[in-house]
Amino acid sequence: MRIFGAFASPHFVGEFSRYRNKITHRNSPSVDYPEVYIEFEDRVGRPLLNAKGERGVLYDMGAERTVPEYMFLPLYNTTALTMGHYIRLLRDLQAIPRFAR
Repeated sequence: MRIFGAFASPHFVGEFSRYRNKITHRNSPSVDYPEVYIEFEDRVGRPLLNAKGERGVLYDMGAERTVPEYMFLPLYNTTALTMGHYIRLLRDLQAIPRFAR
C-alpha cells in the first residue's frame, strides 16, 4: 500500500500529470514559443449596450498569448524526475515476492 500511496505523492508528479493531461485531452499547451500556439476563440460574444440604448455584441478575437504555459528545460526536468520516481516504484513492486519474475 505504501508503494501505491507514493505513486502521485511528489509535487513534480502532479506538475507532469497536468502537462500530460493537457496534451492528451485538449489542444497542446505552448512550450517556449507562445506565438506558435493555437488559441481557440470564443465566438459567443458578450452583450453590449451603448449610451443610446442600442444593443450589440462584443467579440474578443485576435488575442494572443504573450507568455508560454511551459518552458522546455523545467518541463524536461519535471518529466525526468517523474520517470525516475516511477522506475523506483516499479523496482519496489518487483521486490515483492508475489510480483517478482
